[in-house]
Amino acid sequence: MKHVHFAALAVTMLAMSGCADLFAVKKIPLETGAAEATANGVYDFSFTWLDLAGQHVTQLKGFFRVTNGVISSSDGTLAGTVDHFGTATFDGPCPTANGGARFTGNITYLANPKEGQGEYLCNTTGIKNSWRINNGS
Repeated sequence: MKHVHFAALAVTMLAMSGCADLFAVKKIPLETGAAEATANGVYDFSFTWLDLAGQHVTQLKGFFRVTNGVISSSDGTLAGTVDHFGTATFDGPCPTANGGARFTGNITYLANPKEGQGEYLCNTTGIKNSWRINNGS
């Protein structure tokens, strides 16, 4: 309780000495869409999958696209968003079975070239594995 009283006393003293402006709340404007637009680009997309022969990686050059925070693909099978933190969520076909999949992860748009990674979960089978984007331009 001594700390609470001391903090209240310090605020009172600052206010009395004309320093009350130190505690004024100032609005800082955030550019909405700025980071989403920064992730803009065409990326190579790859995903990992397993079968009885082992682990495989399939890479699709220029497949993954971001335009103002909207994720799509060159063939129209991916649809989703990336937010201003780089968090990506999109839906597309399951790489290992019939049906769809939910893809989640992050896009690092400050890297050069831009890149990202995450995991996918197939809706019908529950199979989970990884995806990656790179060479973003």
